[in-house]
Amino acid sequence: MEWTLKTLGFLLAVALCLQLFHAQVGESVYVPVRCLCPKTNALVPEGFITTFSITEKGPHCKYDEIILTLKNKAEVCLSSEERQGKNLLSCWKRINKDESKKMLCLRRKKPHKK
Repeated sequence: MEWTLKTLGFLLAVALCLQLFHAQVGESVYVPVRCLCPKTNALVPEGFITTFSITEKGPHCKYDEIILTLKNKAEVCLSSEERQGKNLLSCWKRINKDESKKMLCLRRKKPHKK
């Protein structure tokens, strides 16, 4: 009788440990702990840009970060303080951060005819 109680207690302890182990494993979310762009460019020719991503300022960084993907697959950071970066950021906010519409922000603006 005593042996079965010890066995039962041991099995319960193992089951509890397994439950706790599985409870700790969960879906992870990447949270940056510092700025992703230590160096930024003031201007990148629009013809070289294929897409972009924006990380808004927060506790990890005091700047909005704009990461451009170029035609040669390189990624560069664009300054959110310069004109091109400000225009891209305001367009991003204007389309309500909709990923499906972000290519509208990369279209070249045609000059106005006088």
